[in-house]
Amino acid sequence: MVYLENYKMLVTSYDKSYVKFWRLPSGKLEETLELNIEKCLNIFWMKDKNAIGVAGKVGNQIKIVQLHPK
Repeated sequence: MVYLENYKMLVTSYDKSYVKFWRLPSGKLEETLELNIEKCLNIFWMKDKNAIGVAGKVGNQIKIVQLHPK
């Protein structure tokens, strides 16, 4: 799970091929992003790039998701 302070959102990963973006404090699901990566295992915040990285459990894959400027 990653907290995006500037966006007031949480990003969660699952043992699937997508991540979900949740609005805070309401907890409303804002978006489900399909990544075409097998089994999203970990996500990490890349503050200097305004992006999140998503590591896959299968095939040693990492996807970079660029966030819109806030």
